[in-house]
Amino acid sequence: MPEPLTISHRCENMAKLPWIVVVVPVYRDVELTHACIASAMPAIMRIPGTRLVAINDASPDFEMNAMLDHEVGMWSGNLVVLKNETNLGFVKTANRGIRYDANADIVLLNSDVILPDRWLDRLIEDLQALSDAGTLTPLSNNTTISAFPNFMKENASPLALNLERIDEAFRTWHLNAVEAPTGVGFCLYIRRLCLQDVGELDEISFGTGYGEENDFCQRALRKGWKNYITPNLYVHHRGGVSFGTQREERIRNADRVLDRRYPSYHVDVQAFVVRDDLREPRLQRYFDLLRICNLPVVLYVSHGLGGGVDQHIRDLAQHSEGRVTSLLLQPEEGGRMFSIGAWNADFSMRILLDMQNGLELVLPLLKAIGVDLVHFHHLLGLPLTFLSLGALLDARQIFTCHDFYLVNSNPTLTNERGVFIPETLDRAANPLYPLPKGVSEDEWRQRYHAFLNTCAFVIFPSYSTYAIFRIFFKIKSYILAYHLEKSEVHGKLPNLFSKRSVYTIGVLGALSQEKGADLLEAMAVLASRRKLKLQFTLIGYAYRPLKQVKTTGPYEEKQLNQLIEHEKCDLILFPALWPETYSYTLSSALSTGLPIVAPNIGAFAERLAGRSNTLVFQHPTSTETLLQHIGTLLFELEAGKEARAQAIEIEKPSLDYYDYQYYVDIGIARGSKDRPEIQRHLNFLLSMQAKTRKGGRERLLRALWPIYSNPKLQSIFNFIPHRLKRSFKRVLSNKPLHELMRDD
Repeated sequence: MPEPLTISHRCENMAKLPWIVVVVPVYRDVELTHACIASAMPAIMRIPGTRLVAINDASPDFEMNAMLDHEVGMWSGNLVVLKNETNLGFVKTANRGIRYDANADIVLLNSDVILPDRWLDRLIEDLQALSDAGTLTPLSNNTTISAFPNFMKENASPLALNLERIDEAFRTWHLNAVEAPTGVGFCLYIRRLCLQDVGELDEISFGTGYGEENDFCQRALRKGWKNYITPNLYVHHRGGVSFGTQREERIRNADRVLDRRYPSYHVDVQAFVVRDDLREPRLQRYFDLLRICNLPVVLYVSHGLGGGVDQHIRDLAQHSEGRVTSLLLQPEEGGRMFSIGAWNADFSMRILLDMQNGLELVLPLLKAIGVDLVHFHHLLGLPLTFLSLGALLDARQIFTCHDFYLVNSNPTLTNERGVFIPETLDRAANPLYPLPKGVSEDEWRQRYHAFLNTCAFVIFPSYSTYAIFRIFFKIKSYILAYHLEKSEVHGKLPNLFSKRSVYTIGVLGALSQEKGADLLEAMAVLASRRKLKLQFTLIGYAYRPLKQVKTTGPYEEKQLNQLIEHEKCDLILFPALWPETYSYTLSSALSTGLPIVAPNIGAFAERLAGRSNTLVFQHPTSTETLLQHIGTLLFELEAGKEARAQAIEIEKPSLDYYDYQYYVDIGIARGSKDRPEIQRHLNFLLSMQAKTRKGGRERLLRALWPIYSNPKLQSIFNFIPHRLKRSFKRVLSNKPLHELMRDD
C-alpha cells in the first residue's frame, strides 16, 4: 500500500542533502521564463546550498535582461544569472551551468516549465532512495514517455485543475519510481557522481539542442547507472518554447545520431512504451485527482462508435470540467468487451473488461468513486444487465435520445431503400439494422419500456424526436434541450446573397444512403446533363464514389467551416432521407450564414423555422423536384426577394439547459472518497483486465515485434532508417504500440 508523505518524512535529514544547482538555459519568452523562475525559487530557498543558475543565451527578447536582473535582487543570492555574449545554443549553455559547481547535483530545467511547491524536495527524496539512479524525471502534461494522464500524448490539465490542486494529489501518497531507458530533459535531475562517470552533454552532436539528454542517459546506462521516472511529482510543461519552429528538424537529427550510436535505443524505448510500466501509477494518480476534486461524478454510457453521439459527449464533458467529473463506459472490440475511464482517456488510461462478467467486477470501483449520475447516450452493444446501472450504483440515471434505435433496432427508421416514410413508422424495416433473431418489434420495445421507466427523465435534442418517440413509448418525464453549441450558431443571421455565373452547392459530412448520397448523385448527374449553372461539392465523403460530385474527403470537425469557405459554397444542401434528431452539420451550415435547403423531417424543419434565405422542402421528393426547388430559391435570391422558411408552432427546446439546470439535475457530490478502498478495487481490476484480440494487420505487427526487438538482429535493423521503420509501422496500424502490444 502506498504510504502518505509528510514534510518531515521528505526532509528529515537536511544535513545529508546534496548541493544542488538548478540550471535554466534562457532564450525566448520573458513572461514564461519569469513564471518558471518564480515557481522554482521557493523550493530552492528552503534547501541549504541550492541555487538556480539562469543563463541568458543572448536572448533576442529586449526585456529578458531586465527581468533576470530584477529577479536576482528578489532571491537573496540563491539566484545567479550568467550571460552568454553570443548565442551558444542550448547544449553548450546547459553545460556552462553544469560546470558552475563541480560538486553539485544538477537539475536541468527548461524555461517553459512551471513547478509546484516543494518540487525539489520530492525529487531529492526519490533520488536518495535509489542508489543506482543517475537521472530522475517527473510526470508532466506534454513530455512523451513521462506524459500524464494520457501516455505519449499532449495533455490538457487533468480534470481542468490548476497546478496546486494537482500537486495536492501527487504529494500526499508516495508511489515507487519506474525505471526507464531515458530521462526527459524538460526537468531532469542528474546525480553529480553520474556526471563524473559519464561526462557532460555532447555539444558537438547535439549543440543546438534536442536528443542530448537521451544520449546522456544512454551513456549513463552503459556506466551502470539507471534512469527513473517519478510519479510523485507533476510539473506543467508548455513545450516548444526553447526550439520553436526548428523542433522537427532537430528531432530528425537526434534520431539519426542516436540510431547510429545506440542501435537498440529506439527498440528499448518502444519496449518501454509497449510495457507502459507507468500505466498503473498514472491510473492511481488520476483517481487521486478525482478523489481530491470531490466533484459530482457523471458516468456517461455510449456505443463508442463516434459520430454525433461522441461529439455531444465530448462537448458536454468539456463544458462541465471544473463542475463535475466525467467518466465514460462504452463497448469495445465489437461488443465483446467494454472499457471505462475518463471521458478523454486514451487506451492506456482505460480499463478493459469482458462484457459478460466485467460489470460485476467494475461495480465495486464505481461505488467507491461514488457515481452520482448515470447518463446513457446509447444502448447499442450493451447487454440488458447494463441498463440498470443507476440502481446498481444507487444513483439516478437519465437518457439522451440520439436516434431511434430503441423503436425497432433501426436508428434511422428508414425502409429497405434507405427512405423514411412517416406513414409506415411501425413497419420500417431496413436490412442494415435487423432485429435479433426471434425477437419481435413489440418484444424489442418492451425491454426498453422497462429501461425508460427507470430513467428520471429523457432528454430529446429536438421536438420532432420526442414526437416520434411518444408514439411508441410512454415517457413519464422529458426535457427538450438542444445540444451544446456556440451561441452564434443559433443567432447567426444569413449573409447577403451574391450572384454567380455558376453556383456551388455544398453538402456536408459522411453520406450514407440514408443521408442522401444516392439522391445527391442523381441531382448532380441530372444538373450536368441539363447544363444547369450548378456544381455539387461534398465536403466529406460518401459510402461509395459519386458521379459528378467533387468529394473533398474526411475532415476534422474544426476544419469544416474553413473547407466550406475554401470550396466557395454558395448554398448548403441537406439531402437527408431520415429524420435526424439534431444534425451538427446543420449547425455548421447555420454558422456560415449561407442559404440552406433541407427536408421537412426531423430537426431540420424546427431548427430552420422562420429563417430567411432558406427553403424547407416536402419529404420525400424526387430528383427533378428538388432541383426545381433549388433553382427557384436561387432565382428569388438573385431577384432580391425574401425566401423564408415557414414558422412552426411547437414546444421549443431549451438553448441553455446545459449551462445551469443540468448541474442541478446532477446534484451534489456524495462526499469524500476513501483512497485505500479505491486503490484496492483499482488494483484488482488491473490484475483481472481482459486480453484483447487485434485485427489482421495489428496481429502481424504483434508477431513482428519479438523479431524486431531481438538484440541479436539489431545490427541488421540498424541499416534501416528510423523514419522508414516508423512509416512501415504506420502502414500496419496508426495505433500507438502501447495500445497494440499490451497483454493485460
